[in-house]
Amino acid sequence: MSLELQKYVHPSNYMGDIKDYLFIEENSADHEVKMLMGMLKDKVPFSFARFNDGEMRGIQEVGASIARYDQVVNETLHEKLIECIGHQQENYYVGMPCSTCFPGMRMTAESLVADKYPHKVRACCITNRNWLYFIQNFKDCLGDRKLNWIGGSDQKFDVFDEWGIELKKAVHVPRQDSWSEYETIVSLVDEFEDGDVIGLSCGPLSRILAKEWFEKNPSLTLIDIGSGTDPFTRPKWEDCHIGWPETGFNITRRCMECN
Repeated sequence: MSLELQKYVHPSNYMGDIKDYLFIEENSADHEVKMLMGMLKDKVPFSFARFNDGEMRGIQEVGASIARYDQVVNETLHEKLIECIGHQQENYYVGMPCSTCFPGMRMTAESLVADKYPHKVRACCITNRNWLYFIQNFKDCLGDRKLNWIGGSDQKFDVFDEWGIELKKAVHVPRQDSWSEYETIVSLVDEFEDGDVIGLSCGPLSRILAKEWFEKNPSLTLIDIGSGTDPFTRPKWEDCHIGWPETGFNITRRCMECN
């Protein structure tokens, strides 16, 4: 990272204020994030599961350490990830890794997803250049509905009040090895009401829940948000979160396809 960009990096213990990001001029979003947020606003149920480089490592190799070293992939999780990336269902959106940044992983993903499957988007379609649009529009697109949230044990939920979002149900799972809670949490789907919206931020477990809960109740909307709220729920900043107030864009490496 250049010295010029380093000045935008926040200290590791700095908790962001979401209000600092709601009124920045945004002009980088593309059609994929606008499509998903449009469906949310129109109350069209959908599920979005992201298979970026971490999940693809888990698909390619049992024993891989993913989710920023918080999850070691065992055989069961490995098989579930393969099952979920290949799942086909109306309005089940599979987030694919960038073919420029991760060409080998993209080839693996393409081999597992049907050629003409109509619901393929980029894994990073609500982050990177689209992150600010997502942060600024999520609350309005949610409308008068309450949000259900499944997140890591280190996440703080105060941000939702500041965001103007009322939580209906909020569940913590372990930050490390969230997959160990699968058998306990998978049945939670029976507690949701038709039409509920669920945000998922619990590592690779999010991908499994996005598929299995939507398969069981296709009236739900499930969004694999991942680290999208990390600067506000836990003091964790990625390059895609940094630089917006100062430059109007992030400091992630530029890529025509994904950033």
